[in-house]
Amino acid sequence: AGIGVVGGTLVASSLMAVIIWMYFRTEVSRVALFWAAFIMTRPLGATGGDLLWEPRVDGGFGLGRVTVSLVLALFIAVGVTWTSRDHRVRAGSGAPATVG
Repeated sequence: AGIGVVGGTLVASSLMAVIIWMYFRTEVSRVALFWAAFIMTRPLGATGGDLLWEPRVDGGFGLGRVTVSLVLALFIAVGVTWTSRDHRVRAGSGAPATVG
């Protein structure tokens, strides 16, 4: 479409933002919104990744694939650690650790 990596990232981000807005502000089926968000993760990740690693002359930030991969791995590790910690805190606060 000739919009470049910045334009592509903005389009994908905007579509995801609309889905998030619909989740909190409308009564649209949560199942439909889940699948819409699930489908949007691919183009959002692809365009966002391209924006980060592509050279500046091509419209990207020029961080390189290795740097972007390491930052993403760190982000995932922090996210997993944070959610695991949050789950343990909730389990210790009197809330049932398992359903059943």
